[in-house]
Amino acid sequence: ATGRGSNAPLVHDLVRDGGFDFVQVGGGIRDEDAVERMLELGADAVIVGTRGVEDPDWLAETAERYPGQLVLAADVRERRVTTRGWAHTLPRLVTDLVE
Repeated sequence: ATGRGSNAPLVHDLVRDGGFDFVQVGGGIRDEDAVERMLELGADAVIVGTRGVEDPDWLAETAERYPGQLVLAADVRERRVTTRGWAHTLPRLVTDLVE
């Protein structure tokens, strides 16, 4: 989530060897290439947070390209939406985001 490294090899191993029925992957997914990479590794769904919250047009376009495979996550502290690995608190209430 903070841009330090990648868990892609671990995701691949878990999908391949984990015996899971459904795998969701998230954390630091901020562009379409990362979404596609996680899906190609075998994830069933990709969770986006910061980019999806801050760029609703990107979220809509990406969700259209990957129907049923994108999940929007919003971290919240004291009813305010946080982004960038909890480092930035927006003035926006979570209820406004859900609307």
